[in-house]
Parts: sequence; structure tokens; C-alpha cells
Amino acid sequence: MSFGMTTSLCDEEINALVVGLEKSHQKFIWVLRDTNKGDVFTAEVRKVQFPEGYEERIKERGIIARRGELVTSEIVDNAVKTLMASAEGDMMRERAADLSNAIKKSVMDEGINHAEKDSFIAHITR
Repeated sequence: MSFGMTTSLCDEEINALVVGLEKSHQKFIWVLRDTNKGDVFTAEVRKVQFPEGYEERIKERGIIARRGELVTSEIVDNAVKTLMASAEGDMMRERAADLSNAIKKSVMDEGINHAEKDSFIAHITR
């Protein structure tokens, strides 16, 4: 998950993500950056506290990396095997290809983004 470079989540937002990710039963990677550890402008520091046993409960499908932590070879191994040698990986790659094609089509001469850009340029140059 990515929330941008300067977005700072409050404790309530982090707790909502923690609960939602666990309830979703979906695979995820969440990188906790300095902006999630406190206010980078006031040097406030806080340590994100997860519910007891949370990281153990989600370890088979979720990765929570704190800035400075290394991703283990086991994590890389599992991710590559999932993506490249499983039915789930086949579906993920097919979806990525479909999205790639849709994006390429949208910026072609007859694509919707091209038309939107032309409309915007016509509006601001009136």
C-alpha cells in the first residue's frame, strides 16, 4: 500500500487499516515509512502498535516492513513462486496485461484521455 511521500496517518487511520487488512484475508505489503511513525515536521516519534498477535496471524499473507528492514529471501521466494508459477500468478499477470492494454488504448488518438486532453486545452486557450 502506498499513501504518498508526505501523507501521515493518524492512529485511528492506522488501526482501521490494521483491522481491515486482517478482515480482508487478502495478500498485502505495507511499508511503514517515517511519515507513519510520527510528525516529520515536529520530530514527534511514535511506534505503531499492532494488536497482540497481529503480525503472527497475518504472516502467511501479509508483509509489514518498517523502514530499514530487509525483505528476506523467503519472502522473495514466495512472491516469485506465486507470481510466476501458480494459477493465482497467471490471473495476476493476465490482469496486469489487460490494464496495460487499457491504458495504452486510452492515450491513443481516439482514446478517452486524448479526447479529454484536447477538450482541456481547448477550454484553457479560449
